[in-house]
Amino acid sequence: MDPKNSILIVDDEPSGFDVIESILFGESYELHYASSRCSGN
Repeated sequence: MDPKNSILIVDDEPSGFDVIESILFGESYELHYASSRCSGN
């Protein structure tokens, strides 16, 4: 089994995950997701 390259995708808009995943689909990357939300005063 070949090791895969990993990519961490960080986006505070969940729709961004879909866009990036569609670009990288089938490219043999192991994708990891994280979201961050920060509220300002």
